Amino acid sequence: MVWRWPRALRGGGLDVVVYERDPAMTTRGIATGSARARNQGYRIHIDMNGNAALAACLPPEVFDLALRTSAGSRYAAGLVAGYTDQLQQIMAQEFPSTQEDRDSFIFAVDRFAFRQSLLTGLDDTIQFGRTLAGYQVDEAGRVRVEFSDGSSDEADLLIGADGVGSTVRQQLLPHATLKDLGIRCIYGRMWLNEETDKLLSEDFDRGFSWIADQTGYGAAFGSVRLRTPVEGTADYLMTVC
Repeated sequence: MVWRWPRALRGGGLDVVVYERDPAMTTRGIATGSARARNQGYRIHIDMNGNAALAACLPPEVFDLALRTSAGSRYAAGLVAGYTDQLQQIMAQEFPSTQEDRDSFIFAVDRFAFRQSLLTGLDDTIQFGRTLAGYQVDEAGRVRVEFSDGSSDEADLLIGADGVGSTVRQQLLPHATLKDLGIRCIYGRMWLNEETDKLLSEDFDRGFSWIADQTGYGAAFGSVRLRTPVEGTADYLMTVC
């Protein structure tokens, strides 16, 4: 949730800018600053701590937008549950419990919709299409960041939030190499409509369900039913193998 950081830093009186590698393009190729170019979409669960952090960092109107475009539930409470490969439930956690909690609690979000809401009001803070090439630290401790297009900028502090292939990490910690653990995970989406709704059990439609056998293989399902329609996505069942 990197888009949460600029608001927290600005709220603390710090000058901040985010250089984002993704181009700011819509699916129709019109530059908007919406960062739709990388349309990776799946479900993210947010617990009570995550809700508290978002409420502390975001302006009320942005938190409200994130809430309104989050995933709701048809049922009285959300569910996180685990099952055997024979669909025998072995653990379950329900939350939130009251209608008041449900109306003010972000239980889960679609990644694309959540990103859109967090970008609200940050047009002067985020620069898209900027790929980091490297950085230098001068004798006074100032950091000079250099980009692949030949441009540069200076700051007191550089935060490298650029993923598993981080350019910052490779330069700062060249000895910290990646280790392949041999685990592979595939995410998918099944759109929910009148036909596919019939395939869902109530538990699978209440939240996040994990199914695993004794060999370590498993599958997970999490429904996303948007409280408010969001352009660019629709209700779906996240599937994980």
